[in-house]
Amino acid sequence: MRRDPGERYDVKDQYPEVVRLLQSIAEEARLDLGDDLTGQIGLNRREVGYIK
Repeated sequence: MRRDPGERYDVKDQYPEVVRLLQSIAEEARLDLGDDLTGQIGLNRREVGYIK
């Protein structure tokens, strides 16, 4: 961020391992919470107003 505060340069090809890690974390979050963009329903989603 110090060298590119405006995030103008795409560095994903320089750091493929970081890209894979971030994609893995995002997929875990989608499975857990769901994702409106992909239509995925999260495994730990609960109905609105539901209290355990």
